[in-house]
Amino acid sequence: MAACAVLTCFLVLLEPDLGTTLILITAFLTVYYVSGGRYLYLFFSLVLGALTAFFFALSKPYAWKRLTDFFLADQGSWHIRQFEFALGRGGFSGNTDAVWSN
Repeated sequence: MAACAVLTCFLVLLEPDLGTTLILITAFLTVYYVSGGRYLYLFFSLVLGALTAFFFALSKPYAWKRLTDFFLADQGSWHIRQFEFALGRGGFSGNTDAVWSN
């Protein structure tokens, strides 16, 4: 199963599509965890996946910009600002009695 997961993620990463790769890795690791996999292997897989994503983002300028826009929301992009507006207006549940709004 691990060989299929690694091959699938590698092929999707060649596209390059970091978002889909991260979703696939999360799904594979969740299945591994639920099926009773060893914690040490899970930990090393998480570390290796994080390092791979980091080096992928460094090698692709557009991916690095998207990550920095996400984590540095004060400089944020249009998408981050729209997300904050949506949360301010309705929150996660869509309630119209939002605590803060703009």
